[in-house]
Amino acid sequence: MMSLRQEVDRLQALAKDTEDKLHVEMDLRVKSDVFCVQTSTELHEAQDRIDELRAERLKLLERLTEAEAILESHREVTASLERRLNDTNAEATTARRQLTTDRERLKASLVAHTAQLDRLRRQLADQDRGQSGVIPARIQALQDENNSLRRANTVLRRHSAMHELDVDTLVLASAGISADEIDWTLLGLNPPDVIVGSPQSGDESSSPDEPSTEASSTPVAPRSNPPASPSSASSSSKRKRNSSPRSSTEGAAASQLPPPPSGLAVRLSTCGRGLQPLLRNVQAGLRATSKLLSPAFTFRCSRVIWW
Repeated sequence: MMSLRQEVDRLQALAKDTEDKLHVEMDLRVKSDVFCVQTSTELHEAQDRIDELRAERLKLLERLTEAEAILESHREVTASLERRLNDTNAEATTARRQLTTDRERLKASLVAHTAQLDRLRRQLADQDRGQSGVIPARIQALQDENNSLRRANTVLRRHSAMHELDVDTLVLASAGISADEIDWTLLGLNPPDVIVGSPQSGDESSSPDEPSTEASSTPVAPRSNPPASPSSASSSSKRKRNSSPRSSTEGAAASQLPPPPSGLAVRLSTCGRGLQPLLRNVQAGLRATSKLLSPAFTFRCSRVIWW
């Protein structure tokens, strides 16, 4: 019995140890199951991560391929740029040499042109110095003559208006030309009606021996007709031959008119003596202007001076 009890106690202890070991093993199994689950979960996560990394690797490989292609194109572009740079450097060197050559040619041509301009300037200066004593002097003489003619014209018109005389008839008469000797149709004008004004009542009562103050202030010069040139003499003779019938008829008609009053004759003679120097200046200016200017311009000047 004692041995049986001991055997039972041993077996009970062994069973208890076995149970404890079984519990431990069960715990280890549970832990191993949990660990396996965790490990499988981590494995799945690792596989997913590996798949993601593989996808990223593929993307990186694609990007690397694209980068290599871009880099290759950049290399080609760089090589082409280097070739173009070499060509440009060669062209620039050629252009620099050509520019240097052109600059030297330009300097030579500039020196030649400067020499030509200096020679031309000297020639122009010599020509101006040669002509400076001819043309400007003639122009100055014409201007002075024109100014003197204007002053004479002003004085002549003032005296003529004071003595009621016709300026055109007076100038023509002082030049030895009558109004009948002018062909007005060639000039495009109508024959003027020359009218000598009658003396006023106050002038009739004045003494014929008392000349006006302005007429007496003018120096008296002897009457002298200016010398006529051969061309003017021939033209005047032609005009006289053409107008001889008309002048004869008008002369006959004028001879039938009554003589002017004695006071008017004295005034005409006094005014004629006072205006004779002015008329001679006008005639000399017209002759000098007609020698230097064209006939058309001379006629316009004479029209401006007379009218």
